[in-house]
Amino acid sequence: MTSKPLVFISHDSRDQLLAEALAELLKAASCGMIRPFRSSDRSGSEGIGYGGDWYDSLAEKLNEASALVCLLTKRSMNRPWILYEAGWVKGHGIARVYGIALGVTTEEVSNGPFGQFQNCDDDPESLANLVVQVTLQCLPYSEPDHETIADLTAKFSAKAREIVATTDGEFPDLSGSWTYEVLTPEGDRSHSGTCKIIQKGSSLKLDGYRKKYRKRLGDSIAEVATHNHWYSTWCQICCDGKIRVDYIIALEDAKVSAVCVLDISEDGRQLIGDYFLLPPFSDTTLNAKHGSITFSQASSQSSQ
Repeated sequence: MTSKPLVFISHDSRDQLLAEALAELLKAASCGMIRPFRSSDRSGSEGIGYGGDWYDSLAEKLNEASALVCLLTKRSMNRPWILYEAGWVKGHGIARVYGIALGVTTEEVSNGPFGQFQNCDDDPESLANLVVQVTLQCLPYSEPDHETIADLTAKFSAKAREIVATTDGEFPDLSGSWTYEVLTPEGDRSHSGTCKIIQKGSSLKLDGYRKKYRKRLGDSIAEVATHNHWYSTWCQICCDGKIRVDYIIALEDAKVSAVCVLDISEDGRQLIGDYFLLPPFSDTTLNAKHGSITFSQASSQSSQ
């Protein structure tokens, strides 16, 4: 059985809602005959599943692609990874590269490195023409239904403009000192500590210390002082408003990897969400492999 042709959607991780909407458009326009790939899809159905090697998986999909569509927004236009993906495909002559200007003009896009590619505006007519071209690129003997595609692209255009309008604003200022508390799934306090956040736009850097953790001593539970350092390896305010963090906890004789997803409170003074430790998992002072975590803005005093 021949595999469905693949369209690689190149985008900034903060534009994952736009990538998801485009993936749905391409599947609907091709009656399910086109297989979209977008790295921000964590389910693994259209992206890279947990445990997959990131670089090798991307290279495999780029080589497999029949077409590459770049989502060009204020966030992504000059991002090196999107330029790398487009350059890979262009340099290897694997597939045609298309660009969609979303929230920016094609003039802005054409003045940069993407001027050499085939770019279109986000109006329904231009998008419909692009979808027809991509469909024929992937399925040369198909007969795209222009009326259906026009209807689908009109809906996508309206949705995309709404997404851009709600995600292109200023990011809340989260820089400064924070305290945090971690609870187990049963609601028991696991540990607490402090951290500092350094922010540049939507990118964040977290650096903190566990100060106390709860330890069972006989029939009772006591709080034990500690000073375990932890730090983010990647942290981003994503286009759905959530903060996603990959971080490392440095223990006495090992380092533990973890991830968490946080919601920002309306007043911006709390970050609330869930954390998950990644295997291998052995240190008993961490108490639970997953649970809830709440960050609260501290006073102006140093969190160290």
